[in-house]
Amino acid sequence: MDKFELNHAVTLFTQQTTTINSLWTVYVAATFAAAGYGFTVSPLSPIIAAAVTLGFLAFAFGNWKLLKQGLQINRQLQEDITDFMQSAATGNPFELSIKKLVSTANPPLISLVIHLWIDFCVVAALWSRVKWQAP
Repeated sequence: MDKFELNHAVTLFTQQTTTINSLWTVYVAATFAAAGYGFTVSPLSPIIAAAVTLGFLAFAFGNWKLLKQGLQINRQLQEDITDFMQSAATGNPFELSIKKLVSTANPPLISLVIHLWIDFCVVAALWSRVKWQAP
């Protein structure tokens, strides 16, 4: 079995960061699609708005679960890399760069707040175009 080296952990951290960024990119596309739907189909019936809202929120929930998983993995890698570098012999010429790289790992709570705020804005934008029928 190959020996696990610091460069393996750094590579894994970078790959995980790419996955997280890809999840955010897909999420942004979905938010624009859902919010934009309310502006292209106007006025919007409550039934259609409810269907689009449920679909978007189901997507947002699934996206958040995957995003949270990626963020937690990155935070653990951040701890592992930091611990390894503190216990390893000095003289790594990339020590400062690696420390700066792993400091970019975001805590899941911040991302959750951002995710929920965007979710709220999308739903509000969608429902702002609903045409309510008078009884």
